[in-house]
Amino acid sequence: MSISDLRREIREIRGVTRVAELAEGLLLINGTKTGLVVYGGSKQTKTHSETRLEVIAEEFDTADYLLASIEGVAIVLEGTLNDFEISYLPTYTGDIGRENLIAAVDELIRSSVKRETLPIDYFSETERDDVLELFEQVLTANLTAYYTPQPVAHIAANWATAGERTSVIDTACGSGELLTAAIDAIGEPSYSLGIDQNSLACALAETRIRERKVSNFQISGNDFFVMFDEIAPNTQRSLGEYVASDGEPTSIPRDGFILSR
Repeated sequence: MSISDLRREIREIRGVTRVAELAEGLLLINGTKTGLVVYGGSKQTKTHSETRLEVIAEEFDTADYLLASIEGVAIVLEGTLNDFEISYLPTYTGDIGRENLIAAVDELIRSSVKRETLPIDYFSETERDDVLELFEQVLTANLTAYYTPQPVAHIAANWATAGERTSVIDTACGSGELLTAAIDAIGEPSYSLGIDQNSLACALAETRIRERKVSNFQISGNDFFVMFDEIAPNTQRSLGEYVASDGEPTSIPRDGFILSR
């Protein structure tokens, strides 16, 4: 679908009066609410547009929302550049294509969309105070990350959990697509661990797992290979002890992990 077709379909949404492309991959939507919508483009250009970040910096304070996706999950940022809230839309996961993008805009305008606020614990102080620092992670992740589509995640999870093991580790969990699929396949894991370098992805993964009422899990904002290099020479130190965030060591389950990466 061309950008002109996308703009036309968004203009047909009740409450929308104008749709303009401010930069490559960035739309401004005027009407009942004013929104910034980030769509596609990164994979094709092999780089994210600095112009897009500059325009977001200029327009964010006056917009009601910014809608984007990271690794197949729709997120919404609201507020000002230095005082904002970020949430994700559980209805729109797996593939934020044209139809889902248009539907999400429609629900945002009607204030009828379901959303879950993301925890800020994973974010650095700079990211908490500057929406552009945080949002650049979205652009970078969508350029460099390899997202696992929902159908593939479900097939892989069902295959990996076919045995008797009840614990799972995802060493590059991203937004949690494969990790949550494994948790769903197991039902009630004895322990689940997700690791990723991207703080926003970690926040998404934790929120999606909490929705499932899982009691024993951890999401760690680390580089797994750095962790492994530090743990490997020390046979007395477990991976669970490394990622324990509350000061209390946790040990690897006796039945081992299902390794999903």
